[in-house]
Amino acid sequence: MSESNSLSFSKEPLVFGNSSFERKSKEHSTYAQSEILMDSYHRMTDQCFRKCVSSFVEPELGKGESACIDRCVKKYIETSLLLDERVRETEQANKKAALDIQNMKATVLGGMSSPSAAAPPIFFGQQPSTFDQQQQQQQQQQDHQQQQNNQPPQGRRGLGF
Repeated sequence: MSESNSLSFSKEPLVFGNSSFERKSKEHSTYAQSEILMDSYHRMTDQCFRKCVSSFVEPELGKGESACIDRCVKKYIETSLLLDERVRETEQANKKAALDIQNMKATVLGGMSSPSAAAPPIFFGQQPSTFDQQQQQQQQQQDHQQQQNNQPPQGRRGLGF
């Protein structure tokens, strides 16, 4: 039986950890990475060629053209490495921020009596949860008390002058 590049389906059950699905996923990831590298290489050669090669009189590169290409390739690679480093730093910072948020949520929810006491997010069209209703009632009571405190007592509305 010959190997082909197309996906094949097997009768093996899908088992995570050492599955053919995982192997194919890694192969796809490797293929995607090689495609990205090839694209980057083609862009680099195109840009450096356009920038550095101006004469087609000689069959070989001149010293100036060769030096220009060397500098161009060096800058391109250094810039790519710097960008990769910045992307990695940003990804790590985002992961840390997400972990910090999860820890804060766990801390806040950990103080409640049960996990069901946490209010789930309300999506469009859903009814407010009991927790939200209780908060609304408390706010209404506070507003009502504040309004009563701002009104003059019942018997003394005006002096009648």
